[in-house]
Amino acid sequence: MNVVLHAQHTKNRSCMSGHGSFRRHLTAAILLYGTLLSATAWSQAKGGAETAPANTLRVKAQLVVVDVTVTDASGNAVTNLTKDDFEIYESGVKQTIRSFEPPSAHTLPAAVASGSDMSLRHLQQTAPETPVTVLVMDELNTKYMDQVYSRTSIKRYLNSQPETLLQPTALFAVTEASLKQVNDFTLNRASLLDALQQHKPAYPFQMMRTGTSAEGTAERFAESLATLQQVAQAMSGFPGRKNIVWVGQGFPSIDMRNLPDTQQKLLRGAGERTINMMNDAHATLYTIDPQMATSGADDFTETSGDEMLSEAHNAKNPFDGTISFNTFAPETGGRAFSLGNDIDHQIRASVEQGTTFYTLSYSPQMNVSEAEQEYRRLTVRCLRPGLHVMTRRGYFSAPPPPPAVSPKQLKKELSFDLGAAAVSKMSYTAIGLLASPAEQPGAFILQVDSSSMSWQTGEDGEHRSELLLLTVALDKNDKPIAKSASSVTARMPADRALSSVPFATLQAQLNIPANATRVRFIVRDMSSGRIGSADLLPDTH
Repeated sequence: MNVVLHAQHTKNRSCMSGHGSFRRHLTAAILLYGTLLSATAWSQAKGGAETAPANTLRVKAQLVVVDVTVTDASGNAVTNLTKDDFEIYESGVKQTIRSFEPPSAHTLPAAVASGSDMSLRHLQQTAPETPVTVLVMDELNTKYMDQVYSRTSIKRYLNSQPETLLQPTALFAVTEASLKQVNDFTLNRASLLDALQQHKPAYPFQMMRTGTSAEGTAERFAESLATLQQVAQAMSGFPGRKNIVWVGQGFPSIDMRNLPDTQQKLLRGAGERTINMMNDAHATLYTIDPQMATSGADDFTETSGDEMLSEAHNAKNPFDGTISFNTFAPETGGRAFSLGNDIDHQIRASVEQGTTFYTLSYSPQMNVSEAEQEYRRLTVRCLRPGLHVMTRRGYFSAPPPPPAVSPKQLKKELSFDLGAAAVSKMSYTAIGLLASPAEQPGAFILQVDSSSMSWQTGEDGEHRSELLLLTVALDKNDKPIAKSASSVTARMPADRALSSVPFATLQAQLNIPANATRVRFIVRDMSSGRIGSADLLPDTH
């Protein structure tokens, strides 16, 4: 039986901004390190944000889940360890490991690998624990000649891989205008190489114009974080690990000690929320700076178990000193590379480390003073001698809420968030969504996975879920040419169990122009902020 729905249709043109405008409007909210609004500010400020699913990070019902990569002295992955080979410390206090998964639990099943559909939506059903790779070309923060070098290195990396890749891989480019999906997830090496060849890089006019000025740094800081948040938000419904390999320079370094306290608080809060958002989405960042140099060293240094344990007793917020884009890599369990001429090898190392890992969990054991710590330092020790461990450095137990904003600004944030999803080719997976054409022209039927929706129970016992539906027709250049928005209230009688209704059925209506090449549907849960998407091709409407 379908969920009973009450839909209020509204002509709301502000519910979607034009192609690429979501980040331009986001950065317009910054006044020289002033107010930075995260992509989830509107839902968090409403106080209705829902915690992440239990299979994604990473602090859920007092359970902390940690991915751990172990290598030998030659850098080769070690995959034969057991639970007894590990110890976990939080802020210097030893923890009891509750669960353990070896690297073999995170592999792509042969039956799935032999198929042609590698979309996250398909993998979510067939191989939910397999890791995937997201290659990102940073054309926002990277000089043009370094972009050319980066593309050559990505091509060299791909050519070094087998024709059928070992893990699903997607290719993205981040520009001043938008986050562009160059190629969706695939195991086909030739498909990625062809997409890379066809992609035209964008000249970084904004970076060349503003450089490392306060204004330019603030803009690039906001845009880079907005991109990380968009990727995390889009892919959060897929529980497997997302390894984001970011090839580019990122935003310039910021010395927090030179800023007023209010500005430090704003930037620190934005960074902390981004880290938690990525951890909740099980997304790990690897940063590779393509600036050419003669040295092949990188800025990631391994430490011994004793050194790491000693460091753990002096937990420090990673955003208290000088921060850069590389700050985010180790905080998500990844690695920051720089000053190297062998970018293709660094990409390969990132992919290998991100696909061969153990997963451990524990329930924090701490005293009252430790419980009050905002930042919890994590240390994982391997008891076998001669091995190196890499994992996240810690987590934020309670990141500060976004800055207080007006209802008008919250509405704008919602508009920009939906606009980013509407013009993207990425599959947003946090809300399960299927679309099909109805009998009438311009009419569509949508099925929303009710288990991915947020439900509230009224005083009368009735269950309700508030959704926003956006329908967009796009042309061959992915430019919106028609759109409509509806607010929808899904209702379920008090005597019905939520688990008894797998789908909520919605109806969408839009006059499709003759030059439309794609119809995209976006559903956003107004309580949790989760987003789902579905696309139909011209011959299906």
